[in-house]
Amino acid sequence: HWAENALRLKPLHPVNFRKLKTDDRLHFFDGVRIVKFSGLPTTSDSIPWKVDLKKEGVLQIEGQEPVCFEEHELLSKAVRKAVKNHYRKTLEQRVRQWNNYLELGAVKGFRLGYTTSRWGSCQHETGKIALSTRLTLCPLWVIDAVIVHELCHLIHNSHSKEFWALL
Repeated sequence: HWAENALRLKPLHPVNFRKLKTDDRLHFFDGVRIVKFSGLPTTSDSIPWKVDLKKEGVLQIEGQEPVCFEEHELLSKAVRKAVKNHYRKTLEQRVRQWNNYLELGAVKGFRLGYTTSRWGSCQHETGKIALSTRLTLCPLWVIDAVIVHELCHLIHNSHSKEFWALL
């Protein structure tokens, strides 16, 4: 019930990076960004789009809007890479802050990457935590819940009763 109430208060806005167009609104955990295409082709034929999230409130895409499936796929990869590069340090810092607060074990590595089937993972043996770039499109409380979940796997490598009790 708490999840339903939270979604009622602040609904999620699903995004498909393959279908971005000018003036789309992307709801990241740190605010809304409006998609803007420059309309001008990039200087390199091998990189059709350059994506930038540095300007607050804007996801700037240097290049023209894609017109075919292959172009949409290439743009999606460019956007995912830009999102990863932009948010990596912030999310790694958040993992380390939660870990310092909870004192569950040593985090010995962090990775942020695009995944389709998992929000996050923990390599129990090595102490490495991985999060999906898709989390950047979720509210901060969802990101924190996934981080704490993965940190609990530093102690318990399964979803046992003990794991859920710790969580």
